[in-house]
Amino acid sequence: MCSVVIMAKAPVPNEVKTRLTPPLKPEEASYLYQNFLLDKIEQVKSIEASRFISYTPDTSEAFFRSIMPPGFSLINQVGADLGERLVNVSNGLFAEARKRL
Repeated sequence: MCSVVIMAKAPVPNEVKTRLTPPLKPEEASYLYQNFLLDKIEQVKSIEASRFISYTPDTSEAFFRSIMPPGFSLINQVGADLGERLVNVSNGLFAEARKRL
């Protein structure tokens, strides 16, 4: 089984693309990030695989449900930093795959 996971943050001003501020305002940077995210989701829609959006923070599930197209599933990111969150998502998907064998 092949899986594709988009690691995503909620597009909250002062939380995403902060290195772009300045010259962008925090609201502009978060809007830009949201559009990057939507573009990536559109690209991944055509891939023949299990498709996931792994999101943070955990309070943003409703936002991600609102933008998630059919054929995708959500995974809450757990961990102190991106590296830990990547390991946790990968381990969870590997564990699910082993159950199906």
